[in-house]
Amino acid sequence: MAPHAALAAHQSLMRDHIAPVLHERGYVGTSLFRRHLPTGWHLLTFHGSHSAASGLARVTFDFAAITDAAWEERRAWSAEHTPAVKLPKLPSATWADPERIGEARTGIDQWYEYKPTADLAALSARILKDLDRYATPYMEKRVPSKAK
Repeated sequence: MAPHAALAAHQSLMRDHIAPVLHERGYVGTSLFRRHLPTGWHLLTFHGSHSAASGLARVTFDFAAITDAAWEERRAWSAEHTPAVKLPKLPSATWADPERIGEARTGIDQWYEYKPTADLAALSARILKDLDRYATPYMEKRVPSKAK
């Protein structure tokens, strides 16, 4: 597989299948997604990889949730204790103690593997189903999307 075919497949998966659904759900972003809620954030970060040797592309994602108060505490602590490390103004899963979807599903880090010729709609449906089954309940428990 040519590396550009895997890259094109990953870009199409994200641009044409996953991002539109997440945008409908109130997330903004293209591979790093954020949804600001009344008291905090739901965060998703997608990672892609490919190998010409194996002929496969791979994708996975991290998810996290953080309250506005916890994010501000983290920023203040970092500014005081690690001033050389600049935190972003807005949180991302990387900075909010993320979980990996494979670990949530199976207890080990697994990626979704696919050929560039795969049915990307079916793959995205599988990824979004796992997001709904594992990531969303985790994030909702930490930062509810509706005020209680």
